[in-house]
Amino acid sequence: MFGYIKPLEGELKVRELEDFRSIYCGLCNTLGNRYGIFSRNILNYDFTFLALLIGSYSESEEVERRDMRCIAHPTRKRCVRCADRSFETAADISVIFTFYKLKDDAKDEGIFKRLIARFFIKALKRAHKKAASLMPECEETVKNNFENLCVMEREKTASIDKTADAFANMLSSAINGSGKNERAARNILYHVGRWIYIIDAIDDFEKDMQAGAYNPIACRWNIDAGAIPEDVKRELDLTLTQSVAAAMSALELMDIARDEDLIRNILSLGLPHTAKRILNGDDGKKEKR
Repeated sequence: MFGYIKPLEGELKVRELEDFRSIYCGLCNTLGNRYGIFSRNILNYDFTFLALLIGSYSESEEVERRDMRCIAHPTRKRCVRCADRSFETAADISVIFTFYKLKDDAKDEGIFKRLIARFFIKALKRAHKKAASLMPECEETVKNNFENLCVMEREKTASIDKTADAFANMLSSAINGSGKNERAARNILYHVGRWIYIIDAIDDFEKDMQAGAYNPIACRWNIDAGAIPEDVKRELDLTLTQSVAAAMSALELMDIARDEDLIRNILSLGLPHTAKRILNGDDGKKEKR
């Protein structure tokens, strides 16, 4: 998947960094318990942020933690935040989202990646069926928007706003409810989803150019080859900054019970840091999970 949504660790307090790691491990543990050990392979930072955001407006400020060992770190126990509804929702949407992303990869990527995607699709088929039954509205939204996105990519749509909107709608569908917190959280996820789509297009630009694959930036600015021009980078930087600002504005409308500083770090520091690094041509894939 993607995995761009992470904090700027150098600006976190030790406790906040431990909290983030415990949430990451908590989602991994929930995926394994809810969908089987293989589903842990789809863990990434983006859905960790989803669990963090949903849990932030929980009625209770108290969280339960437990020291546990895992396959990745069998010799040393890790502090794991115990599962609640926020982890379950994040696990469900992780499975749904990944399933359709793999179906897209199975059509568009090279032969080796197609084979890997088809293997993962089969491995996640039962998990996806369960997740879809638990979150039918989210399943329908993700399915429809992925199909629309595939059509736009096949037609080489020149509007980056339309393709980013389809992706953003998928991520924001993880939040149900009509309360103030739910509306604000849905708005945050929409703008974060838009940000993810655009930053991934920037990150994959040169690879897409070499492979002759669709890239919304190339179609929008009629770029045939080479790197992204500096004037285009400035426009992209502006739209990424606007998405972050919109997400931060939505955050101000929420009644947050816990992890507020961690969420603010991710949105106001982590996302701009990642955008700057990728726009400057650093290898973004090295830090992704």
